[in-house]
Amino acid sequence: MKYRAATRHDIAWFCHYVTYSPTPEFGGIVAHDEKRGVQAMDGFDFWTPLSVHAHIAVLNPHALRGLWREVQKYLTQHGRRLIIGMTPSHLPRALRLIKGLGFEEVYRIRQGWNEDSDIVITEYRIHGKHDQIAA
Repeated sequence: MKYRAATRHDIAWFCHYVTYSPTPEFGGIVAHDEKRGVQAMDGFDFWTPLSVHAHIAVLNPHALRGLWREVQKYLTQHGRRLIIGMTPSHLPRALRLIKGLGFEEVYRIRQGWNEDSDIVITEYRIHGKHDQIAA
């Protein structure tokens, strides 16, 4: 698996796939395979001096581990220490995925998505976790 910065084409695909409307600062990292193309992408938006909001699309679960290492390295190199996630509660697979990566739920906005779905706010603190990244 190889990793690279997301292109405009990758970003357009990602936003359609996850139904996301990016800001002009949106960017990302792509895990790709030369034969199968994009396998996963992590997108970043709403940058602050120490944090960023992250969004993820995974076509191949095997691409996730390496991509997650790349994301942490990249964000650390750019001074970010906190990744923020916002996930609708009606997406249990997405919530299991991010919790499996080490995100912790910090708040839940009741009926924030719609009458039947909350918005689950999660965070991942990068600093001090590099030795815990799975090989």
